[in-house]
Amino acid sequence: MEENNVSPVVDPSATEDVTITYVLHSCFVAETERAVIVFDYWKDAPDGRLHALLEQTQKQVYFVHSHYHPDHFNPDVLTWNVGAYHQPILLLGADIVRRYRVESPRVALSMRAGDSYEDAELRLLAFRSTDVGVSVGVTLRGTGTTLFHAGDLNNWYFAAGDSRLKVLPDEMEGLFMSVLREIMATYPRIDHLMFPVDTRLGDNMLRGLAQFVHHVECRHVYPMHYWEGYEAMCSNVVMLKDMFPKTTFHLPEAALCVALPDEARNDNTSAQ
Repeated sequence: MEENNVSPVVDPSATEDVTITYVLHSCFVAETERAVIVFDYWKDAPDGRLHALLEQTQKQVYFVHSHYHPDHFNPDVLTWNVGAYHQPILLLGADIVRRYRVESPRVALSMRAGDSYEDAELRLLAFRSTDVGVSVGVTLRGTGTTLFHAGDLNNWYFAAGDSRLKVLPDEMEGLFMSVLREIMATYPRIDHLMFPVDTRLGDNMLRGLAQFVHHVECRHVYPMHYWEGYEAMCSNVVMLKDMFPKTTFHLPEAALCVALPDEARNDNTSAQ
């Protein structure tokens, strides 16, 4: 049941021609009538929902990975056979291809900002990030439904003096807004936005998401990348419903959170 425009645990979320299922951390599955698109797979959910889907699907499978960070990419996808007969189509950040020395025939696109891929099912465009790799927009053929997965694109606006901050807050703000302007020029409206709400940012955890939804009309928003900060993420995202009454915010299940690795607690996740 929805309370205004906040949907608690809509998983999967079925809207028109696509079903969005949250897996874990920054991984989502978008399933259409003929395709399964997996974004930033790292680990499966405790119930094994991704493996179960991929083992039985008869649809074309796409693995879309924004960058090499281990919480956004699992090298198992390089040898993963899915479904009854389909080989997955790999759309990988160029940094992944370089680090793992993936042979070019295996990869449909080694993504850098400005690159594109299209086939009978979808059209993908790669944009810059404020961290490593890319963010990606996908338009579904036929209906024109748009999906955007931010990867690690965010306004990483850590407080001044924070050890994780390697650029000044105002510089980060300017970098994020410059990427956002490029996205706005292509997508004045996005149907499904998957975006980080990283609780390490404290009071600024919603800054990037609020700026994005303010500038780009978004019908559905799916928070991600919140680590073990589930309660903080939910309580903050709920506050956005009054700011953006035309947007539905989909909150994941409480069980779908992961512990922040020790090395990431003080690691900088902003631009290098």
